[in-house]
Amino acid sequence: MTKLIRQYPLVFIAVAICLVYFPVVQYGLFDIDDRLYLKDSLVQGGLNHWTQFAWLTQFHLGNWHPLTSLSMMVEYEVFGLRTSIFHLNNLIIHTFAAFAAYFVCLRLVGNRAIALLISLGFAIHPLNVENVVWISERKSLLCQFFSLYTLHLYLKSNHQSINDRIPYHLTLMLALLSKPIAVTLPFILLLLDYSHLSRIKLELSNWKMGIHLVSEKWLMWLMVLGICWITLIAQTQAIDEGQTSVAHVVAGIGFYVSKTIFPTSLAFLYPYLEQPPVLWLAVGACFLFVLIYLLIRIRTTTPIIPLGALWFVGALLPIIGLVRIGGLHVANRYAYFPMIGLFIATFGSGLIFSEAHKKWRLPARTIALALVLWWMGLAIIQVRLWENPEDLYRASLKNTHQNATIAFNLGSVYLKKREFNRALEQFDLALQWRPDDKPVLYSHGVTLINMGHLEDGYKELVAAFIDSQNPSKSYCELGEHLLEFEQPALSYEAYSSAQEQTPLSTDDLLNWARAAELANLEPDSTINLRVAIEEHLINSNTSFDTQARLRSSLQNLERQVPAIQK
Repeated sequence: MTKLIRQYPLVFIAVAICLVYFPVVQYGLFDIDDRLYLKDSLVQGGLNHWTQFAWLTQFHLGNWHPLTSLSMMVEYEVFGLRTSIFHLNNLIIHTFAAFAAYFVCLRLVGNRAIALLISLGFAIHPLNVENVVWISERKSLLCQFFSLYTLHLYLKSNHQSINDRIPYHLTLMLALLSKPIAVTLPFILLLLDYSHLSRIKLELSNWKMGIHLVSEKWLMWLMVLGICWITLIAQTQAIDEGQTSVAHVVAGIGFYVSKTIFPTSLAFLYPYLEQPPVLWLAVGACFLFVLIYLLIRIRTTTPIIPLGALWFVGALLPIIGLVRIGGLHVANRYAYFPMIGLFIATFGSGLIFSEAHKKWRLPARTIALALVLWWMGLAIIQVRLWENPEDLYRASLKNTHQNATIAFNLGSVYLKKREFNRALEQFDLALQWRPDDKPVLYSHGVTLINMGHLEDGYKELVAAFIDSQNPSKSYCELGEHLLEFEQPALSYEAYSSAQEQTPLSTDDLLNWARAAELANLEPDSTINLRVAIEEHLINSNTSFDTQARLRSSLQNLERQVPAIQK
């Protein structure tokens, strides 16, 4: 067995990945983001946008990741909207990222079995299922593959000439162009300079060498600053004004430590908590205490342990909550790259312990292998949940507390299936936890209308739609939506409210008239509409075609309601 591990480690990794993930090639698009990404005009423009460099100059759904956009454009151009191809390519990228993790860990740990265990843990860990199965997370897969390959090239480089440095500068740039989360990679390279390349010593006499190693990465720092600037521009609307406390940062570290080791009770989305859980705080505080102790006591004797711990914390910095983006505090997918550092620290310490105590070598490796196999079993279950969004949302709702977003998503699934009672139950939960959420109010109102509760449903749609700064436009939008719901009477009422605020445009008047015709209203009910059309014909300089359309609508109303006292 040991001989097989030494000769065919990549085969073990590939087989493990196939056992866990291969069913995903039969999955479709996930409701959240996947349809937006693959049906976005940038992707569906295919190689036409390649020649126009739109993939390089445009934001893609509020993000700037041109390499990710380009990869999806090429796939769409060649294969069309075949989701099996997109899933398969995600799986291939993840496999090569696991290969790169193996080579990096082999150089850092120096033991094939431990390097294989670390890369296997990374390859099949339940937290990483989200990155592989969710097509929209192509950006994370590409970014971390190039990040790991950057580390591999850096570790084997001589760093003597420009030609030696070009390869890992290029892969760093590709990582940043895939997703900005790689901004902390230069700091990890500095850790490698100290721990494994012997290029930095912390003695005061070698401070010049430290300055040199920081300054030689000047191009990396420029790339990182540029990406940070572009990301802040792209994410302006998603950045929350609320400040994150130190407790949230510590709790975030505790969350990723505990979920990496014990990945149970996972959720697709975790609600932002004003008061972080005490357990997360305790685990995070203990981890930071141990990290400080390691930096003081064994940074020179066994640098692999503090290296892994610092890798873990450093890679988490962009997504630990220092800047709140999209209201998220923690997410499973954020652990994709940081967990390798935690594995290096834990499995590396196990290696050192087993080497110092020979009799514990076999039990230690058995425990490590059992842990990896347990993770594999949990990952298989997690992959199956993604086959059906309803199952995924139900599990997420069960494993979290007051998760209004997941309740809303589950209700939307039921609404699409026209299971209105079940949808209403979930929307009621979401409103209980987030009463003023307009998307939830909107969906709740749509459900009530479909159940025949027209008056209550209309009130909720008004609460969801109406903007106090521009009520007329809001009522018109509501009227248009109600026409799509085949509720012309309610649509007529919405346009009537809009007319009370501001005289309507031609298109809105035509929609108002269409709603009146479809609703077969009583004679007196359409007087305001007909007066509005006549005034519009007198006061507005419209084209001949537009006037003809308005007069035709007016005649239809008069034929529908012939007897009106003037």
